[in-house]
Amino acid sequence: MVTEDAVRPGSARHHGCLPARGCSWGNWKEEACLEEVGEQRGLRSNLREPRLPLPPAVLPPVLLKADVAAPGNAVFPLLKQERLRDFMQKRERGELLMQKINRLNDNLLKKVQLSVSKDGFVCFGDTVMLLSPGKEPSVQRDVEARGELTLAVNLEEVSIYSALALHPPCALSAVTTASPVGRNTFCVLSVDGESVGEPVKFGQKFGLGTTGGFSDPMLYLASDHKSFMRFAKKSYLQQVFLTDELSYLTCWQANFLDPQLRLEYEGFPVPANSKLIITHCHTNRSLAVPRNFWTRSYFGREYEVICHTYLDSHRVEEDKNYWVIVTGNPGDEGGTMLDRPEPQPGGTGKNEFHEEMKNVKIPDYN
Repeated sequence: MVTEDAVRPGSARHHGCLPARGCSWGNWKEEACLEEVGEQRGLRSNLREPRLPLPPAVLPPVLLKADVAAPGNAVFPLLKQERLRDFMQKRERGELLMQKINRLNDNLLKKVQLSVSKDGFVCFGDTVMLLSPGKEPSVQRDVEARGELTLAVNLEEVSIYSALALHPPCALSAVTTASPVGRNTFCVLSVDGESVGEPVKFGQKFGLGTTGGFSDPMLYLASDHKSFMRFAKKSYLQQVFLTDELSYLTCWQANFLDPQLRLEYEGFPVPANSKLIITHCHTNRSLAVPRNFWTRSYFGREYEVICHTYLDSHRVEEDKNYWVIVTGNPGDEGGTMLDRPEPQPGGTGKNEFHEEMKNVKIPDYN
């Protein structure tokens, strides 16, 4: 007959064991319970015991500030000499933060000479600026947002510590600087095998590359469909970035400003220094500056650049999508075509023309 003690937890029948030969059933149960309780107490005691410390040879030496700066301590002069030696080595290699920032400013902000258009058209191989023309005062309240903005390279703070070259992917922004420098000048590239010097035509694919003022590498203006992981930081629309891989994501085309004459002008050369629409070939969305989203960068306050087509009630692109491909000034004063004065009648300046008209006396025939 099986008793209740034989099947309860901790009993011999529960563990599937039988008492040893020469032991009674009651004595065996007591010994088994005492053994089990002893094992549990031993396990708990091991958990409470602290871990053994590492040997002193493995632990690194710890120096407190009070001990190092204590007067008469021999460790303080040694540490001071070590820091001075490390500083001298970094300065010789050009790895100091101040040297990296100066090198970054010298490359990104150095003046660049734009290509001069001989026939008034944009050609492959030209060094140009992409300028977003200003808006009317009634549209934007911000004075900076109403002015002219140029497409430029936007570096993150992490890139300052490795300012030897541009590291893709790199962001872009719109800046108020209208003078050509290393960060806002681009080179018009051919993707169809056209030779350098051939004019770019409306509807023809081309690429835009920049080095940011550095010697290499060349990064290309690109865009792609927005996703859950890839979108603009402020507007959450399709982002624009720079990449080092020349692919279908880096193909753009120029469209005529008036949509009613767009088909008629397709295949004609693209005029320089005039308003047009720059469209991404893969996504069929136009390059734009919303002017109501801005970010803080290493160079200050800059505006976000995205790839989105803004249409009004007449299904016509808004001025957010307007761009001007700026070329160099052929005059002796240099600069861009934006700095060139407008032609006046008689070859005189505007102020001189008004002064001459004041001295002219109109005869009275009455």
